[in-house]
Amino acid sequence: IEKTKSFLNSIIENIPSKVFIKDAKDLKFILINKAEEDLIGIPREELLGKGDHDFFPKEQADFFVSKDREVLSQKNIIDIPEEWLKTKEGMRLLSTKKVAIVDAEGNSKYLLGVSEDITDKKIAEQKLKDTLIDLERSNKELEQFAYVASHDLQEPLRMVASFCQLLDKRYKDNLDDQAKSYINYAVDGAKRMQQMVDALLSFARVGKKEARYYFIRFKPSEEGRERSFKRD
Repeated sequence: IEKTKSFLNSIIENIPSKVFIKDAKDLKFILINKAEEDLIGIPREELLGKGDHDFFPKEQADFFVSKDREVLSQKNIIDIPEEWLKTKEGMRLLSTKKVAIVDAEGNSKYLLGVSEDITDKKIAEQKLKDTLIDLERSNKELEQFAYVASHDLQEPLRMVASFCQLLDKRYKDNLDDQAKSYINYAVDGAKRMQQMVDALLSFARVGKKEARYYFIRFKPSEEGRERSFKRD
């Protein structure tokens, strides 16, 4: 029996989880393992035989005690996903399970608590969430920019191609081969640019059922440039 008890105590002492046991009668600590001691930052000799109100702020201690009494009265396991604890390193967020240890007659004799420090995990999750929000916002801004910019480019591209083709049609007899080659380069470049604009528009429409952005329409006028609004 002594060897079994020593073996169990050795396991409790060395596991990374924070473990404590309280007496059911007065909720005083009767066992605290090294991980719990290191977390709280108070020597276990000072913790043993005392309760939560001897070390923690009243609001925290009241919460711990109320959960302890709930466990002891219901004689089942209570899972506390998040609870804050004042430690030597400041406030830490714990995930704790508490269970009543009963005797042969079914009376609660002790309360066992096992905690995991999830502070760093929660910080990492929040950073990931913030990063995803920033990424989503950036993607929306990029989609809006791509949509507006691509619409802005379409009209001047059509104008470049149209006027070059018109120039070639009306004045081809007055143009030498080099001039005709330049016109062909301009038309070909405008067509390739149009393909790029179409690809940009396709990207901007990904995930969109309906886009409603304004764009600038270019057309010949006395002012040279006229702004108009359109919904696609």
